[in-house]
Amino acid sequence: YLARVTVTEESGVLVAGEPMYLEADGVTSVDGNASPTITNVYKEDVDATFTKVWLGQSASLPAHEFEVWPSGKQIKVKLVRYASNVVDSGFEVVYAIGGEDAAVVPTSVKVGGEEYTDATLTDELKQKYALTKHAENNLYRYETDLVLDRKVGGNGENAGVDWQYFFAETGVPEGYVDPPLYGSVYHGTVSHKLDAVGQVNSGGVIANKEKGPDGGPELPSTGGMGLPAFYAMGFMVIALLFVVACLV
Repeated sequence: YLARVTVTEESGVLVAGEPMYLEADGVTSVDGNASPTITNVYKEDVDATFTKVWLGQSASLPAHEFEVWPSGKQIKVKLVRYASNVVDSGFEVVYAIGGEDAAVVPTSVKVGGEEYTDATLTDELKQKYALTKHAENNLYRYETDLVLDRKVGGNGENAGVDWQYFFAETGVPEGYVDPPLYGSVYHGTVSHKLDAVGQVNSGGVIANKEKGPDGGPELPSTGGMGLPAFYAMGFMVIALLFVVACLV
């Protein structure tokens, strides 16, 4: 007895402990004399997530206290993917995210090398690549509603590919340091961890730090005497040594 199972994008999810999916290659029916070819099709899927935090002027990483999402501030984020350290130029999803948005739909989608924006970005694509927000203790976590391909087996176009998903902030709000900080979160504490230049892997953190009065980040005060006083003391020591040398 031969059972035929078709794996689709929606249903082709391999769960730990479950049997592998099988798909008959070009066989629609089987009789006693048929010798069909069976191909094992393996798919591992993954959610893509990132966490957004806001830092005050004097804050630095690691940190466990964060600012509330600033009123009226919006960020622009893109989702890309890599395999063997090579970016998939045919895949990119772009989002514009405000603090009040409970659910976020993309502003543009590129899949299979085809880019969809404005009129061509259908409601189906928007919902397919939407993000859902989960907020707690000023940690704003966003998760894709679509389960994305991670590994695909068989003999298809992407067979054997191991996709790694990354997020990057492409539009830093006014008044915040550019580029943003990228990190990881562990038990509510965010530490600095740059996984790649200008981006963070799925599950990571994007942090925006408020600029100081001079337009740059404000460094934490150490409570020391400051450079002018330090220089003055140095000159006094040099002068004293010169006087002592002359007397000797």
